[in-house]
Amino acid sequence: MKRIFIVAGIVYLFAAAGCEKGYLDINTNPNNPADVTPELVLPSTLNAAASRLINSYTFVSGWMAQWAVSGSYAPSTTNFSTYRQTTDFGGALWAGIYNNLEDCYYVETKGAEQSKPFYQGAAKIIKSHEFQQLVICLEMCLIITP
Repeated sequence: MKRIFIVAGIVYLFAAAGCEKGYLDINTNPNNPADVTPELVLPSTLNAAASRLINSYTFVSGWMAQWAVSGSYAPSTTNFSTYRQTTDFGGALWAGIYNNLEDCYYVETKGAEQSKPFYQGAAKIIKSHEFQQLVICLEMCLIITP
């Protein structure tokens, strides 16, 4: 019995001394990289710009082309159909455009660092489009809100 404890103790000492120090380091997240390439950021930037054009301006098309609502009657009772605007009107649209501009800046600078002119050019085109959308968003907020 004493011999089993001695052998188990020796095996335990070898096992404990043989472990790597960083083997159980679970505090690094592989899904949160510190640095990414422009190839990974550009598709999400293009997707954000295109989906904003399709989904974010439906209220404006309702006002400009299809509705002639009064203040007391409207086909729906949502805030934009009855002209009840809050101070946060267009805030999410504005923040989304600025987030996309930050991604464009990242793609443009990383493309310059890595000598990838295609990504620089694509980022410049998307950036100019996003600045145009900022101007349109600002005009809508100034015209529509009282």
